[in-house]
Amino acid sequence: MEKIKTMNPTTQSPTNSVHPARQQRILRLPARWRLVFLSTGEVTLESHLASIGKRVKAGQQVRVIDLSADAGAQMGVFNHSHDMNAADLADHLKQQSRQHYGCLALD
Repeated sequence: MEKIKTMNPTTQSPTNSVHPARQQRILRLPARWRLVFLSTGEVTLESHLASIGKRVKAGQQVRVIDLSADAGAQMGVFNHSHDMNAADLADHLKQQSRQHYGCLALD
């Protein structure tokens, strides 16, 4: 998301959950999926859009989940890890992301 102007297509296109329909001889149901982005970036989607005078839309907020992972005093998600210290939680999230990256599931 280096270029701010590409943000809307980036957050919308892959997450629309329905493949664009094309005219075919045989009527088929369109392919469907669900996709969510997890962001641990320093700047939230809302902040990016605000910097160019735009407001985040509800559909964008649902598709791009901002996880506060502040390395400062509060530490965001790492401050509330209850059963794990911050390093163990980071390792657990990394392992789970590798294991479940790209997994498909039926609704």
